[in-house]
Amino acid sequence: MRLVLMLANLAPHKGQETVIRAMAILKKAKIDIACWFVGVQRHGAGDYTTRLQDLCNELGVADRIRFLGHREDVPDLLRAADIFFLPSTSEGLPLSVLEAQATKVPVLAAPTAGIPEVITDGETGFLIPAEDAVGYAKRIVSLLNCPEIQHRVKEQAYTNVIKEHNWYTYCETVWRLYHSVMRREYSES
Repeated sequence: MRLVLMLANLAPHKGQETVIRAMAILKKAKIDIACWFVGVQRHGAGDYTTRLQDLCNELGVADRIRFLGHREDVPDLLRAADIFFLPSTSEGLPLSVLEAQATKVPVLAAPTAGIPEVITDGETGFLIPAEDAVGYAKRIVSLLNCPEIQHRVKEQAYTNVIKEHNWYTYCETVWRLYHSVMRREYSES
């Protein structure tokens, strides 16, 4: 059985409902795949976990979806995953996407805020509208049927994340920014 993983707080804007709907589409198509949600519901979200579990029961996918809660073994979970999901409607630049890419897990995510900075659609991951459950399901089927595309995308994402998102690169960026500000202030005085 293949595994889809989502690392995110349980909240309406994170897109767990889209994932559940995509899983229902995949089950109906007889695709042997499971999904693990890693994350907890934050205060103020009502009883969203119960809402998600009810949706799983309603769509008949409770047997394929597990709510793992908070976990300390995220690197192991990423290594176990075949595909990473993040159909969020509101994000900055999620560390979970970079972690998935660094673990060579193909990422399917919504083109929200900072996500397109690290995912070029079809090259370093796949950008799909946040509420497009059909689009997510179709992309999973295409990746499962075409492992060479999956391999190419995850290798390109890995190369990019290792090159662009490391301590050296971050330090260089901050250093250049400080120098730019200092030159500007010095020239204005």
